[in-house]
Amino acid sequence: MQHIVPFIEQMSRAADELASDHPIHHRLGFILVDNAAELIVHKYARNHAERQRTWMFEPKLSERQLWNARKGKYDDKLGILVTLGVITSDERRFASICHEYRNQIYHAGLRHEDALHAIGGAYFRWCCDLFRRLPPMFYGTSSNERPTPKALAVIEQIKKEEAVSLVPNVEQVAPHILAMCPPTPDLPTTLADLAIEAVENIKGNLDFIQNDAPRKLSVA
Repeated sequence: MQHIVPFIEQMSRAADELASDHPIHHRLGFILVDNAAELIVHKYARNHAERQRTWMFEPKLSERQLWNARKGKYDDKLGILVTLGVITSDERRFASICHEYRNQIYHAGLRHEDALHAIGGAYFRWCCDLFRRLPPMFYGTSSNERPTPKALAVIEQIKKEEAVSLVPNVEQVAPHILAMCPPTPDLPTTLADLAIEAVENIKGNLDFIQNDAPRKLSVA
């Protein structure tokens, strides 16, 4: 439950926000997805570091990486996952860009809102795949856990559809959460369109300066 519930709570709420047609909701959904992804990465890096130290696993991580697994930044922990071979360098770069963007929109408000919906959808789908690929060492529960009604409803739905009586595992949860992701614009197409628009705007401004700006502004 300690691994499953936080993922379900954040991602199901993120799906609701991304389903809206307003950038403010897309911003909230994107932040929730980033929170879920960061938690997955943090837990996996930390758990591997603990196993390497205490269970005499093959020492794949350096002492610096072992420290980063506990106290490092998000990108440091993504680097650990690359070292362990569970994500690629391109995935690390994608997740780092998304996290940096999340920090911008969290602290400074909406930015690049025309791309936000497409980026949020791509990050959501990647996070679901990451969750499936990085299961926990073991599934535990806590007496302090108080799942939200939304999370409990999703868990019961998954248990019914998967015909299981216990808490579902990551392989069962991931596709159900992925199915919650609403349709979002295609990310490469969106970014290409925005890039073309930006270039055309710059070209229009330069053409104006060259051909139409008041002559006295260009004379020393």
